[in-house]
Amino acid sequence: LGSTYSLKEAVEFFLKHHRAPDYSISVRDAGKAYLDEKERDGLRPRSLAGIKSTIDFFTASSRNPKVHEVTKQDVEKFLRGLRARDGKAKASRRTWEIHRTALNGFFSWCVEEDATSNRPYTFENPLTKVRRFSSRQVREEQSRGGIATTSPEDVRRLFTAAMRWREGKLLRAYA
Repeated sequence: LGSTYSLKEAVEFFLKHHRAPDYSISVRDAGKAYLDEKERDGLRPRSLAGIKSTIDFFTASSRNPKVHEVTKQDVEKFLRGLRARDGKAKASRRTWEIHRTALNGFFSWCVEEDATSNRPYTFENPLTKVRRFSSRQVREEQSRGGIATTSPEDVRRLFTAAMRWREGKLLRAYA
């Protein structure tokens, strides 16, 4: 181990991440079980699709490891590897938070005890110490593009149309 880690740190890491082989399960298989349970709980299809997308993307980028083998470093590498739509710029804080939240829910579920599914699949949620962005930080990043305003010509056309439609019933709402 040299001077990098003490024997105590190595043993603690081993105990946190080791599972007996009869309890090990891949992230992909655990993800399917997690999504099945969430579907039975009545989670909206759109939410399920988002969580599935995140788990599938994580699985593909990390080569489908066993759940107990996933570390904080693996998750951070995945999150830092997220890209914006152009494929080059790093992803926004909002995107980071969406994926971090989905993975946190999944790994929190993997830590829970459940005799019918042989859980826990891991003893520690690897996302407990992964960076979180607050709502304020996400809002600040989103507002960096400046304040959007409508041109006076567009406002005039909108209010003219609102005044003409059904004797101006929508005028108050738009005003």
